[in-house]
Amino acid sequence: MKSQRDILIEELEKLDVLDGRYEQLRCVSFSNGEKRGAFSLVFRAIDRLEGKPVAIKFFDPAPKFMRDTYRLNAFAREPEILQRLLGEKRCLQLVAGMKTYLLNIPTQDGAAIATFACDYFSVDWIPQELDVIFERQHEITAEKKLLLFNEIVLAVETLHRHEVFHRDIKVDNLRSYEDALKLVVIAIDLGTAALCDSAPIADNSDYPQPVGHIKYSSPEACCGLAIDREIGRFTDIYALGCLLFELFNKDLFAAQVHKDIHFRTALGALIVTLIMHKSLKQKIDAWKENICILRPSIAPVQVTIDGHSVPPEIQVSIDALLNELTAFDYQQRIQDLETVRERIWSMIRVIRNRKAHQRAIELKKRYRENRMRKIQLREQRLAEYLSNSRRLLC
Repeated sequence: MKSQRDILIEELEKLDVLDGRYEQLRCVSFSNGEKRGAFSLVFRAIDRLEGKPVAIKFFDPAPKFMRDTYRLNAFAREPEILQRLLGEKRCLQLVAGMKTYLLNIPTQDGAAIATFACDYFSVDWIPQELDVIFERQHEITAEKKLLLFNEIVLAVETLHRHEVFHRDIKVDNLRSYEDALKLVVIAIDLGTAALCDSAPIADNSDYPQPVGHIKYSSPEACCGLAIDREIGRFTDIYALGCLLFELFNKDLFAAQVHKDIHFRTALGALIVTLIMHKSLKQKIDAWKENICILRPSIAPVQVTIDGHSVPPEIQVSIDALLNELTAFDYQQRIQDLETVRERIWSMIRVIRNRKAHQRAIELKKRYRENRMRKIQLREQRLAEYLSNSRRLLC
């Protein structure tokens, strides 16, 4: 028997038009057989009304997700957050708010029909994925990778400027488009995002784990502090550090950091300690009390480990930036993303100056080689002339 998810995908892809405006729906939530986006299904469609491609996001109707009250409420909140970002260039743009599609599912015995209300909303279609850049990062120059990272930081910085904290920054949730031959990165999938001034949609006991992908989640989010709105800012900053590392390494940052037994021990101790406290204030106080003892034993991860692709002239700078983005204690993490971009551009200028210097050296080398070649030719011609002159005299 087909699953509710399969029936929804099949029905929507057969529709001539959805909601009187969306046509040519195609599910894009699967890549090489793997699902992208844990709790949603995304369809690419053409919007007749505006004459452009859009992404239509449905909550995944699989029973295990439909029973998850937190994720259902988070999905309902997403278009409300997007409403705040209307008109912002570097933010995902809402096309139409929440709608409902009634999905009819036959029961197992075929004797009856169950109807499911499937909520969806539509946003601008952002065409380009960033996955291939990270997968083939060793083939891309350091300058291009830093320019891309600058764009990623800009996307997150724009969200933070509007007091929106994404809390699930990862490669899958970043897409891009070109504007006047310039790459613009957009953070998509705000299903786990929260406004600074919004109330939590679950109580403290329902945040024992991070709300975003575990591999890009900060230590404090893993310890039950994901409920705190301001701490959401630091989770995004930590994730940016993970992405910076992965632009210059084939390994994941999470895999590298968990090789450190002191990191694992400190994280485990904090998880156990904080779970014993009920209120958010008590948890934060417990973090601050214990982190001073645990923090000194944790060695920072460097970008410049074996197999990295960082040019020599920026190795010290990039390691320092990574350490400040991914500090174990969120209180020691860099907060000002404008400063982060200034440091990125400083590294880009160093690389460009090194290239300019190398080009100048190469030009001087060619000049010297050409000069020596001309001298040799003159000497050769003179030798031939003298040789011919002697033969004539004889």
